[in-house]
Amino acid sequence: MEGNISNLTNTSSLSVTEAEYKYFMKNIYTFIYLLIIAVIGTFGNAHVIIVYWIHYKSSRHRVFITFLAAVDIIPCALLVPYTIAFSIVRRFSFQNDASCKIDVFLTQALGFSSIGILTLFSLERYYTICRAKTKYCSLFQIKVLCFVTIGCASLMCCPNLVYFGNDYAIQDPKEMFWKMCTILKPYRNTDTFKMFFKVGLGVSLLLFLISAIAYARLGGYLRTHRRLPAFVNRLSLGSRRTRNSTYDKSTRTILTYFVATLLSFMLYLAVHFLVFFLTVLNGATIIRTLGSFYGICLRLNFASHAVNPIVYGFMDNKFRQRCRLIYKCPHRNVGDRRASTIQMINK
Repeated sequence: MEGNISNLTNTSSLSVTEAEYKYFMKNIYTFIYLLIIAVIGTFGNAHVIIVYWIHYKSSRHRVFITFLAAVDIIPCALLVPYTIAFSIVRRFSFQNDASCKIDVFLTQALGFSSIGILTLFSLERYYTICRAKTKYCSLFQIKVLCFVTIGCASLMCCPNLVYFGNDYAIQDPKEMFWKMCTILKPYRNTDTFKMFFKVGLGVSLLLFLISAIAYARLGGYLRTHRRLPAFVNRLSLGSRRTRNSTYDKSTRTILTYFVATLLSFMLYLAVHFLVFFLTVLNGATIIRTLGSFYGICLRLNFASHAVNPIVYGFMDNKFRQRCRLIYKCPHRNVGDRRASTIQMINK
């Protein structure tokens, strides 16, 4: 679509290609950031799904991690490339209202699903270690809980299909006028949208509070009792040094899970507040203040989808060993066996 966009700017008449190139160079940092998120998130979550689903026996915490990876891979493999293609590279030549609504809906729904599954995972860790005698849930019940969490998150984000769309949002004499995917003017500063925002914020804070309490009590239990649950003790060799090292490793793992959960919630809430401030306050002033990092700040929630597979997958030594087996050439193993057999015969 080559043409004139003089209606989008108040300074000069630019072609669509020139305007898109100018916009791309202005948001080059956002492009690099999203490209890194897409590669790491898609690669990492795909490996988590393959390893935990195929190469491991099903367990409660692995079911949660597999569902988390299945939720996180969708933004990294679909939504982030869509954002790169049509929100940065072809910013002015592609403006579709339906795709804007679907993009916002999926981004919010998958974000809520991710933090919801993280909250369930924190509760599972608490009941498994602190209340080992209490039956938490069966594998089937955990799968049902994950599906219910995704369904509730999708239902709660349905109003985004109404509130969001392509609309003129930038009105600054020093900037270009363009349509962007934002909250439609009829719904800005309305009581219904404010209530919708407060409900979403309240649910996010409640889930974070539940996760924080679960990990805090879990950490306090490990520190106070200075011992591990029965299923971990059976795996250890029984020596004091082995038990202490296993305890320290479990404590570090719990702390890492808590930090990762805290980071996911903070990134999600940061975008939530930024979108709200853009609608309530002067959006052009906020965009000028953030400068080239505005695009990154608006999409910080994507980072949590790429961090989760690193924390819950690649930081585990056994997981990395399983990943190596995937890329290990089977013909090489056969050749090694034949060579060793011949060497034994010669001897």
